[in-house]
Amino acid sequence: MKQRKPSVYLCGRMSGDPQDSKWRADLTPFLETLGFEVLDPCEFEPRQLRGLKLGRLPEGFTHWTQLQHAKEPRLVDRFLRYFRYVIRFDIKMIRTQVDYMVVRWSENCKTGAGSHAEITFAFDLGIPIYCVEEVTMPAWGRACCSEVFRTFDELRAFLTEEFGK
Repeated sequence: MKQRKPSVYLCGRMSGDPQDSKWRADLTPFLETLGFEVLDPCEFEPRQLRGLKLGRLPEGFTHWTQLQHAKEPRLVDRFLRYFRYVIRFDIKMIRTQVDYMVVRWSENCKTGAGSHAEITFAFDLGIPIYCVEEVTMPAWGRACCSEVFRTFDELRAFLTEEFGK
């Protein structure tokens, strides 16, 4: 019977920062060389929403997240319905598939809620959390982390020592 690879979930702000996708793309090949299956929520969003009856976007909207700032309450409600689906998908993934979590804690995490929630949820499940802290985390989040690093180079060195073959 084939044993599954350990998985690592990439946690951090997904919008509002040009580095949001760059750090994930830079770190993924490294994690894969250590034998991890990388679970990147940025890669799952399009697949999460496929199959939902999204309907056509209203005139002027090019992406479903633009509905969040729509003027009409029914469009905002539509966004929230979609987003609740994304939240449930991510929570289920963390609960059922995640062995480790890597977090990039950036300035933009201060205005989001997803990273805070995912860290707390992973902590409650006993999932080891490795965080690159670019700006000071709130005490709650920091206390949830198993290890905290100042740079991705420090994280890579640690992971190589822990998981390198």
